[in-house]
Amino acid sequence: MIVTAVKKPKQVKAVLWDGTNVDEVIQFLGEYGKHLSSINVMRINTPSGWVRTEVNTWIVNSKPGDYYPHTSFEEDFDIQTESEE
Repeated sequence: MIVTAVKKPKQVKAVLWDGTNVDEVIQFLGEYGKHLSSINVMRINTPSGWVRTEVNTWIVNSKPGDYYPHTSFEEDFDIQTESEE
């Protein structure tokens, strides 16, 4: 049987690393993130290992312990709400 299918929507949490919101990003990432202040870069511990994240990159959390940078976030996701978590 051949079918056409559409992937179900998936809700994620995300934060935009803008270079000035270190505390917010570190709170979001917890033990999964480090700020390298000398070069203003975030490092994220992803399931594939540590990844360098540049300023103006969205950091996405799709499930507990699964964080990753997403450069085309605004193309792929519709922002539903903003929270102060």
